[in-house]
Amino acid sequence: MRRVAVIGNAGGGKSTLSRRIAADLGAPYHAVDMIQWLPGWTLNEDFEARHDAWLTERSWVIDGIGPWPSVERRFQYADTVLWIDLPLRLHLWWGTKRLMKSALGRDANAPAGCSLIAAAPAFYRMILDIHRRHRERMALLVETARDRGKAVHVLRTPDQIARFRAGAWKFAEAA
Repeated sequence: MRRVAVIGNAGGGKSTLSRRIAADLGAPYHAVDMIQWLPGWTLNEDFEARHDAWLTERSWVIDGIGPWPSVERRFQYADTVLWIDLPLRLHLWWGTKRLMKSALGRDANAPAGCSLIAAAPAFYRMILDIHRRHRERMALLVETARDRGKAVHVLRTPDQIARFRAGAWKFAEAA
């Protein structure tokens, strides 16, 4: 594993898992949200150039979705794909916990100048929209990556995420 793409719905633990894997690999950690959004949740016009610069690095762990063409390019460069595919209720619950952290000023995953609390209704709509309208597309991208010989890991339970975060990925065969 040198280039790891981590995708999944919001509130699924992508960032926590990605940071851990990046630290274990000694690879740079990159969060799509941090370059996709400018203060006030304004889209960054420079996103594609910054994202594509990451892809040329020797190793990386990139977490997040972003525009679909960027996900497709990320999967082309990745040697490993992780898809966190929890039940909707868990994404909503973990998303709520993230909102609570944000309210307490402890959300390290929000881009600078972007209040998750102010965006709470949109945050919940996004979780529902991703699950209902885009989950099938993620599944297709993941299966395409597998067909192209990428190592693919689909994590569907909190226990699987915890084991993977604890280092099970070092011994895991792609599932």
